[in-house]
Amino acid sequence: MDAREFKRHIANAPFTRVRIPPHSRPPLPDWVIDKMLEMEECGLRFAFDVHRWPLQDAPIISTHRPVEVSFKHQHDVQKALDAFLIKVLEIEGPNNALRGLKLAVMLGIENYLIETGMGNKEIPSIFFIYSGLLSQLLPIFLLEITLEERRYFWSDFKNELPQDNNWRILFCGALAMARLIYAFGHRADIWLPPVIYDLHLGGDLIIRTEKGTFYVQVKGRGGMGEIPFQLGFLQKSPTLSNPPSDWEKEMNKLWVGAKRFTEETGISVIPTVAEVDISGANAMWEIEEYPGLLSCATRFLDSL
Repeated sequence: MDAREFKRHIANAPFTRVRIPPHSRPPLPDWVIDKMLEMEECGLRFAFDVHRWPLQDAPIISTHRPVEVSFKHQHDVQKALDAFLIKVLEIEGPNNALRGLKLAVMLGIENYLIETGMGNKEIPSIFFIYSGLLSQLLPIFLLEITLEERRYFWSDFKNELPQDNNWRILFCGALAMARLIYAFGHRADIWLPPVIYDLHLGGDLIIRTEKGTFYVQVKGRGGMGEIPFQLGFLQKSPTLSNPPSDWEKEMNKLWVGAKRFTEETGISVIPTVAEVDISGANAMWEIEEYPGLLSCATRFLDSL
């Protein structure tokens, strides 16, 4: 499937193309951190309002509804967030700054879930979309900012947030995504799928090459030595133990998700699990500075 046909299949669906920014990128404006903390507070208040006074029949991201409904809900939320920042608050700034403000709103919602204890149990479905968008926005944000800025967001930003928050966990997951995107983004097309696949069907990333399209679940882990990442493919439906292990459940979700993705988009994909190193061997703010990322991706692509 060539690029034109791929784009035809994903028309009107909320896919996000991820491009590698230039090596020399402008720093964030001085006002960004303070404004992000304001937006985090806005997100927390918004979540409080939605939780206490939910809209009747509010749309949700759900596998029990037609996929087009979830697509439209994602479009609507993203459009409303853009309008809130740009038209209501009249904020102007470069793309990396605006993306930081968007993820700060989502982070405030996430922090509300933690403060209320909902983050440790079944999260109300109305909040799924915001958690999904946060996990997609953060890796792009990390790719767009400088090394020193990533160092700040890993080391110090947590201290500016409410005491109980998942910032470090979110950062680790986003770092794994960002490293994999950077590794493949120079020679392959990288897309973030609609969040329904990320949230419910194990699909974090789509890597499209001329030789195949990969439906990827990304997992960060330590202890990988000098190996920046490893890819594994599912050739058939996983065999499940009784009871199944957590890993078996994850692989089964990936297999089912890839099948659903193909059925709903018409794009044939290869279910793939990517384990990406986030150990202490390299600093947690390194992406393009991480040695071996590009060469590892090149070896994989040349082997296809």
